[in-house]
Amino acid sequence: MNLKEYTKVFEQYKSRFIRFATSYLGDSSSAEDVVMEAFMTLWNKRDTLTIQESPAYVLTIIKNKSLNILRDTKTHQAIQSNIASQNQRIRDLRISSLQSCDPQELLNEELRNLVNDLLKKLPRKTRLIFLRSRYKEESYREISAAMGCTVKHVEYEIAKVTKLLRRELKDYLPFVLFAFF
Repeated sequence: MNLKEYTKVFEQYKSRFIRFATSYLGDSSSAEDVVMEAFMTLWNKRDTLTIQESPAYVLTIIKNKSLNILRDTKTHQAIQSNIASQNQRIRDLRISSLQSCDPQELLNEELRNLVNDLLKKLPRKTRLIFLRSRYKEESYREISAAMGCTVKHVEYEIAKVTKLLRRELKDYLPFVLFAFF
């Protein structure tokens, strides 16, 4: 096929082929690109094709390129849908998790852990005195009798631990006050 024959086929079929591709792709710009690529392929094969074979050849190229675009679009949309679905599940999980979250309970647990860690660092006797006073609600006199020390020593140890707790938990004081009022 020579340049004159090629030009004749191009001018005769270009518009029809663009309409054909647009009817499937739904986008005239993409359809025009597909048709132009098909005609470029025809030009590269011009020595092996006759003028009678060329319209069918170009149309086959357009069909195959359009199919590839539509398949790629379908795959891309499926991936996007899958990602959107996954993102929705993650959002739903976060919403559910946040709705079931009790900030006061989290704060109480954190405070409990901090207090327990501080108490573990205390000398054994000091820790026992404090635990008897605060958790067993024993009087200073009962603690001094059980521990074999003076009431003044019990008072001193309790004051020391209380001061330490105030200093270490000062950042949590507003939350503690809010919880009680």
